[in-house]
Amino acid sequence: MIIELDELMLTVVAVLLVVWISRSSLASVYVRWGRFGRAYVIGIAALIAFYVLTFGVLSHSRFMPVHGAVDFGRYLSLTPALFVAAAANGFLEELTFRGLLMSRLNIAFGPYLATTIQAAVFASWHVGVTYTASGLVFIVLFAFPLGLIGGYLTRSSGSIIPSTLFHAGADIPIYLGFLSYVP
Repeated sequence: MIIELDELMLTVVAVLLVVWISRSSLASVYVRWGRFGRAYVIGIAALIAFYVLTFGVLSHSRFMPVHGAVDFGRYLSLTPALFVAAAANGFLEELTFRGLLMSRLNIAFGPYLATTIQAAVFASWHVGVTYTASGLVFIVLFAFPLGLIGGYLTRSSGSIIPSTLFHAGADIPIYLGFLSYVP
């Protein structure tokens, strides 16, 4: 978890530096509240749904590798760390890919192509992950669509907050696997 927070701080500093050097504002990389509406509702609902479904699927699936038994009490005890890790990673990646990359690609390519390109870059960023035995399936069925959804939520709200909430929810099963090794 400390590594995740270190990466978050380094990314925030790097983005702040880019924004400052380019004489832009944080709003130019979607770091603002934006418009509260459908995107926020989707982000909040997804976070809650992923949290609830992760525990429900956990007891009935072999696709979520966890160490030892994770009963309801253990799941609740892991919840604070789970949310911190998932939110830190979600914010880090949304700031990088939707905030910095998509905002700059939008200038050159327009909104739709910029969203697609950043989703492809986001998916390729995850090529080396070992969350699943089939990396290609993970990229095609999970990472690329997550990049498109994140792009849509950011674009429709004018903020990375809804996409960060959605992304954090999607990361909950992954971080549960990691945190299940903590005694």
